[in-house]
Amino acid sequence: MKYRSAFTATLVAVRDRVARPNRPLALSPADRLDGVDALVTGATGGLGRPIAEKLAARGARVTCAARSSAAAIVSGIEARGGRAVDRPVDLEDLRSIDALVASIDAPLGLVVLCAGIVPARARPTAQGFDVMIGVNYLASAYLVERLRAAGKLDHGRIVVVASESHRSAEHVDFEGLGVADDYGMGGVMRRYGYSKALLLAWAQESARRLRPAIAVHSICPGPVESRIAREAPRWAHALLDPTMKAFFSPADLAAEPVVYLACASALEGRTGVYFHRWIEKRPSELACDEAVASRLYDATYELLARRSAP
Repeated sequence: MKYRSAFTATLVAVRDRVARPNRPLALSPADRLDGVDALVTGATGGLGRPIAEKLAARGARVTCAARSSAAAIVSGIEARGGRAVDRPVDLEDLRSIDALVASIDAPLGLVVLCAGIVPARARPTAQGFDVMIGVNYLASAYLVERLRAAGKLDHGRIVVVASESHRSAEHVDFEGLGVADDYGMGGVMRRYGYSKALLLAWAQESARRLRPAIAVHSICPGPVESRIAREAPRWAHALLDPTMKAFFSPADLAAEPVVYLACASALEGRTGVYFHRWIEKRPSELACDEAVASRLYDATYELLARRSAP
């Protein structure tokens, strides 16, 4: 079933939740992150918050990066004896990402790219990208490159929160990568799946280029009860909200395989792993096409260099 509309995407999510139960893999008490500085984007979102909390519980010092304040999350982590800091970032503006990178005061050993958006309709970012492509893909690619250029990410792991909807994309529009076109309300889910396909292809290529110092893993956490569709019209929420509550995973549960990818010692020496919930799978043929992914990787950073220039 293709992720061509909000309706079919919801049906797929319900099917996955009901027909494909979790098969948890165990983290051992030794799978700790003591002494590791971690960064979580989208840390105030439905999935980002429990990820940040669980990483802190395993010993990481977590930088909680989000558009809204993470002060309450940081306070909760500290009250439980953990360590965290609140860092604002607007992923619709590359300059805000630069400010985030500048604010990080210690080299990172873990980055979890969790932020995502499903807007009600197309709009441009500060640098003129389509907001879906800009936030769901380009912002993550830019953040990783800026961290590495600043010497703040040279070893460890990157975990990319993606989506099975990436399988709906059949090609990469290299010419339109930086174009903020209007795809209309009916095209929102197709654009979302496309943005995740770009993210998966970039993650697979990053795994090849950054090894062995940095491992890059990706995951679709499955259907998650969250606010990712908060921009949807009111009539859509009348159907979506009760469906989420009834059939989607609580964010706390959906965060567990993400945390597994972040700190499991069983994954040492591996890179490019993709999970759909707890099950390791092969991404789409498009995401696994090394020639396409390599071209996308280079084109992405060429585009970002042009748009981020003062």
